[in-house]
Amino acid sequence: MSRQQSSYAAALRGRSWSPATKHVEYEVNEDDPMDYHGVNKYAGPPNAAQDAAWDALIRPVYFNASVEELEKAGESFKNIAELTGGGYPASLGAYHQLHCVRQLRFWIYRDYYYPNLTKAEDEYLHTHLDHCTETLRLAIMCHGDTGMYSFSWTDPKAPKPMAQTSSKLACVKWSSIEDYARSRMIPTHPSLIHP
Repeated sequence: MSRQQSSYAAALRGRSWSPATKHVEYEVNEDDPMDYHGVNKYAGPPNAAQDAAWDALIRPVYFNASVEELEKAGESFKNIAELTGGGYPASLGAYHQLHCVRQLRFWIYRDYYYPNLTKAEDEYLHTHLDHCTETLRLAIMCHGDTGMYSFSWTDPKAPKPMAQTSSKLACVKWSSIEDYARSRMIPTHPSLIHP
């Protein structure tokens, strides 16, 4: 085993347990992240179809976790929310991160999503988005994409070259996470026992 493989194996042994881990599959992804004018079901100016795609993407955000699962994952039970039908609402980190990306998207297109933003809502959103920025920074630094990027003059009149990449990434096969999450999802606004 190489030094890198040994380091990776040691890090995996130290991470928190998750009920989803054994269901995760991997694949090579060749999507082009450098298409600055790309419009797809998640990117570009907002419309009803995109909103529906984002809703579907983050829909299985919550699942019902058991005491045993929470204990195995090392979660704290102090002031923990409990479902009225038993169990505890839980979520996978990837869904929290997608929520944060979506919140940043809402902010980019705030004239569309927040046409009558009050000062109090603006202050709340700044705090929420600062949290989201930090969440995404931690996730990016944790997963550290080592794909190579170069730079090209796509427009000779541009003040600087644009980043480009042909890197292939080893990624989680999203459908494996989504299938697991959908198999255990609970309503977005579940009935909770209030203290």
